[in-house]
Amino acid sequence: MQNPKKPHFRRILRYMKGRLDYGLLYKKGEQCKIVGYCDADYAGDHDTRRSTTGNVFRLGLGAVCL
Repeated sequence: MQNPKKPHFRRILRYMKGRLDYGLLYKKGEQCKIVGYCDADYAGDHDTRRSTTGNVFRLGLGAVCL
């Protein structure tokens, strides 16, 4: 995740190809950079001691999730 390579970019493009009707718009000249964010709450549920995690990935200005 810290150092995405060509296979990561290809996987994102395959994902986006299957969701063309979702309406992401990428304009010519914009920076097409892959950025990922994640967060975790370890054992945050006081009853079950379960953890909660989440992530989001962005390609340019649009959010994509794999």
